Amino acid sequence: MKQLRIVIIGLCLLIGSYIYVAFNAQTIDFKCHFMNEYSSPDEFDINIETEGIIEVTDIKVDGKIATVTFKSIKPGKTYVSIETSKEESKFDSFHVHPFGILTSNSYFGYMKAVRIIPLAIALYVFIILYELIRTFRQNLRDNMYRYENVLLLGLIIFLTFMAFYNVVQCFTIDSLYRLLGQFVSLTKIFSAIMLPITFVVSIFVMMSQINLMRNEGISWRNMLGLFLGGLLCIATITPFILGEWLQRTTIVDVHNMAGMAMYVEISVEMAISIFVTYLECLLLGTIIMCYRAAKHIPSFNQDYILILGSMIRSDGSLTPLLQGRTDRAIEFASMQKEATGKDITFVPSGGQGSDEVMAEGQAIHNYLVSTGINEDDILVEDRSLNTEQNIRYSYDLIKQDTDNQDVKIALSTTNYHVFRAGCLATAQGIKVEGIGSPTKRYFWINAFIREFIATIVSERKRHILFAIILMAIDTLVVYMLYLAYNL
Repeated sequence: MKQLRIVIIGLCLLIGSYIYVAFNAQTIDFKCHFMNEYSSPDEFDINIETEGIIEVTDIKVDGKIATVTFKSIKPGKTYVSIETSKEESKFDSFHVHPFGILTSNSYFGYMKAVRIIPLAIALYVFIILYELIRTFRQNLRDNMYRYENVLLLGLIIFLTFMAFYNVVQCFTIDSLYRLLGQFVSLTKIFSAIMLPITFVVSIFVMMSQINLMRNEGISWRNMLGLFLGGLLCIATITPFILGEWLQRTTIVDVHNMAGMAMYVEISVEMAISIFVTYLECLLLGTIIMCYRAAKHIPSFNQDYILILGSMIRSDGSLTPLLQGRTDRAIEFASMQKEATGKDITFVPSGGQGSDEVMAEGQAIHNYLVSTGINEDDILVEDRSLNTEQNIRYSYDLIKQDTDNQDVKIALSTTNYHVFRAGCLATAQGIKVEGIGSPTKRYFWINAFIREFIATIVSERKRHILFAIILMAIDTLVVYMLYLAYNL
């Protein structure tokens, strides 16, 4: 219902803008700048190539500037030449659209009342922003652990930029062609604004990756941050380098505004910019949601706390990372007991890998007991092989242990992993609240990059659909630019 309302509002704004333009753009004040000064309209000879399409309604002369007002008569295209008594001339094309809308220079060229269009776009984007922010806030209240929230945040970030960008265009746009051109450059401008941030972050990531590889060894997993940072930087500057090279080369003619090569170049540059902007918005959305999830403290009414397993040492003891998760769970249980007096049941989760001496869940159990946790307050899950199974198998144990249909479950994992773990629980219809344990700073960045990539892969169908929609918009806009000089 909400989507239908948005579509109806969009159609109303589109129709309203068209009606406004149709009533106010049936004339054009065509300004001609000359080298010499003139004082009378009689010094100008105006020739309209095709009669019956436009007519002259007024001529105003102000020194070196003559303003000729043309009015549309019927749809069509014609050329106009203006000759002066001092042997100067001006030449241009005029197009009359359906309902008498008159443009000059090209089919989507200069016209009156065009500024209503970016104003309507800005208004529409603000309306969409309002609905997106409402949905996002409602999602946070209901369940923050949804991949949809990353997409919503990314859209909110980009549409905020787009809305204010279109407000600025209301004061500068004078043709549909320029409006389309500004739309084409929208993502390029956004990615260019983000470039300094991306570059600084990439340098920071590079230093972190070097430190990581020094401590953890060289592997492709430990180089993911380098790959992503380098990809974003290179992809951001590629459209500018490509455009500059094509402007200088003679291999391909991209200067002919009626030729196909120019618009293929625009389409490629726009596609790259859309890809970069989409990734950057998703990256920003993921950073915000992961940070929020990592800092979140569950409400103090939890019945169970699930501890997600990870690799254990060869002697069966916990690694610092896994011990951090377990200590965080113990700390939360203590905080809840102190705040409300309510006890909590621990659910250590994790199966036995081929190179492990025991199940991870059992190793966590042993550590919990060594810290003084009562055996009766521990449920061990020892079959799972990944995070999704950790959550599903642990939930099955919990349902066997209680008849409470509204059981409250907390989840303890490393800070960078909280959001994705919560999303995996949500995908299975299991509501949890996550709490994060700290990890080494040099490891956090690379681990976060891995979580970001995992998030993208998990939602790949949705992202592919968005990519198709964005590419369709890219093609449509570039095709309209092509038509502007070929109609």
